[in-house]
Amino acid sequence: MENNQESQPPQDVQEQKTQQIVTDKPARKRWATWLLVVLLVLSLAGNGYLWMQLQQSQKDLRAQRASNQGLQDQVEKLKSQVGGEDAIGQNDSENGAEAACTYTPSTAFKDNIKAALDSKNTAAFATYVTDPVAYVLAASEFGGNRSPEEAATALEYTHSATGPWQYVDAADYSSGDYAQYFDKKAVAIKSADGMVVAFDFACDGTKIASIFVVPNEELL
Repeated sequence: MENNQESQPPQDVQEQKTQQIVTDKPARKRWATWLLVVLLVLSLAGNGYLWMQLQQSQKDLRAQRASNQGLQDQVEKLKSQVGGEDAIGQNDSENGAEAACTYTPSTAFKDNIKAALDSKNTAAFATYVTDPVAYVLAASEFGGNRSPEEAATALEYTHSATGPWQYVDAADYSSGDYAQYFDKKAVAIKSADGMVVAFDFACDGTKIASIFVVPNEELL
């Protein structure tokens, strides 16, 4: 009997173990509850972030679609304008109308050209011509594209002519070896002793694109 009593744990020790087990179970439950709460909060936060990202993406997509539509509208508008211009061009061609280029210099521009030749101030031609400008001296090998300054210097050749200079009808010289320089777009001017200069103009008529100098009209 004494051995059996000694092999059994004291009653107070058993009670302590029972109390510890009972105490540990609520603690584990609280930790599990808090863990679930934390996981739930993190899940809600993650879902909220994803929702905001989705809303922003949808907003950006709508803005991009609106921008693309605006660009498409502009393209269609430009296409319609180009189509209208093409149609006008076709009608003009069918009607035998000339291109938009008039090749007609203003009266003031022609007056400036004459004044420069009369006063031998041919340096002014550097501002009157395109860059480059075609320059040809008849009956010579001097010809080709020149810079405005080179053309102005080359026109010093006209200083040997006797003034005054007067505009003449370019059609009077539209035959012969140099007819190409006296087409209907050309403007011709002649000195008192017979030197002739033919000017051809850029599309809008504000600059000289070609200069042809003839020492004497007898060569035409």
